[in-house]
Amino acid sequence: MERPPRSQGHLSVAFAFALCTVVAFGYYTGKFTDDVYPIVPEQFGGGRPIDVGIVLSPAGSEALRALQPTANRTSYEGAQIVFEGEDYYIIRLPSDVVPSASRLVFRIPKSAVQVVSSVARLR
Repeated sequence: MERPPRSQGHLSVAFAFALCTVVAFGYYTGKFTDDVYPIVPEQFGGGRPIDVGIVLSPAGSEALRALQPTANRTSYEGAQIVFEGEDYYIIRLPSDVVPSASRLVFRIPKSAVQVVSSVARLR
């Protein structure tokens, strides 16, 4: 006995289902990266920076000043730690120090930092 050939209808349904799955996954991924990821703190795997006050060592302050002339202090309130590595921080300085819309980030060795305070009041 010969099997009857599969109809084109089954393949069309499978293709439509696969296409809808791919589109739904793309929508979900985009929605997550736009709406959820930025508000979840880094400690829980998200991308929200940590607001801190930071005090740099004299050498760290001098190195930062070489990169950003308006960074002429040793302490910064309202800085953000974007990422903390094993031996460095990636920080974003406050908008009064770096007056651009997309504030620059700086990689600072932990040895150049004297104090990091989660309370942004250092004075």
